[in-house]
Amino acid sequence: GLIEPRYEICDAKDLLEEIVSQIQPASVSLKSGNFTFRTDPVLLHTVLANLVQNAIQHGRGPVELEAWKDGQTVHFSVTNSGPPIPMQ
Repeated sequence: GLIEPRYEICDAKDLLEEIVSQIQPASVSLKSGNFTFRTDPVLLHTVLANLVQNAIQHGRGPVELEAWKDGQTVHFSVTNSGPPIPMQ
């Protein structure tokens, strides 16, 4: 079915720290500025946690989780040292 987002103001650094603490803190480095933005924190947490877990399981460390803001746009990045996922 259709998932209805529940938007609220979210602190980027707090969200990423929560994700890292719940997965494998020793295997993930975190980079984030101090900013807030409007999102559904439950849905975003699910997506980012899944990407981090995949990077840990299927890639090579270290895994880096990063968030930054460019004007009104918020960017997230999950990287590791493994081979890239092929473009399709």
